[in-house]
Amino acid sequence: IGTYAKEADASYTAKVAVDDIYADLDLGSSVDKKDVTVYEDGAELKDKAVDITKNDDDTEFGANGVLTEVFYDDDAETVTITEINTYIGSINKTVKATDKKDAYVVVTAEGPVPVQGFDNEFETDEKFEDDAYVLYTYSLSAKEIKSVELAKKVEGKVTVAENSDTNNNDKKALTIDGTRYKAAKMIGGENLADVSVKQDYTIYVDSYGYMIYVEENEEIGDYALILNIKGGSDWYLGNRVELLF
Repeated sequence: IGTYAKEADASYTAKVAVDDIYADLDLGSSVDKKDVTVYEDGAELKDKAVDITKNDDDTEFGANGVLTEVFYDDDAETVTITEINTYIGSINKTVKATDKKDAYVVVTAEGPVPVQGFDNEFETDEKFEDDAYVLYTYSLSAKEIKSVELAKKVEGKVTVAENSDTNNNDKKALTIDGTRYKAAKMIGGENLADVSVKQDYTIYVDSYGYMIYVEENEEIGDYALILNIKGGSDWYLGNRVELLF
């Protein structure tokens, strides 16, 4: 059976290089890629298996906001690497329990999705407000949402927006009221290339502190209530309205 751990031997929530995994597992020799198995959201990625060896700082696993866990079986000398993405969504509706089905929520994706046409129902007795932004994980092997929790909301003025000038997908970070928030891999909402500094924004962060959704706070400008509309043929007054500012 070996001594495969129920708990990970090493965990990361940002990119990690193979040589760091090698060191953190305290390996005395390399593990051949045939003895390495990699999963993402429960699905095996056979083309991502690599040798776990020293001095390989070019090959990386994970990303910001991705829980990467490494399990080492020291008897079989095998390594299993799992990557669990966190996605951003909102509560579309909450359905109460019936005699035939438990209570559940329907989640609408607000960013990248685990797979097109994914099952967006999640059984839970937890109460969520409609349209609340939530973090969810998904299993591709089980074809279902595995967890849902509220996303933390942060509001403030953007003072620095970091993004590549040539690649809108290269979202880096926003600094809001003096705090820098790095972008999660599965970030949704406005492109950071379109973010205006000195403007107020709302962001949502994942459980690891990475920014996973961005939206501008829309301000209502000057407005007036029309109290009365008057028509007239007088060349000086003409058609006019009575306004309440």
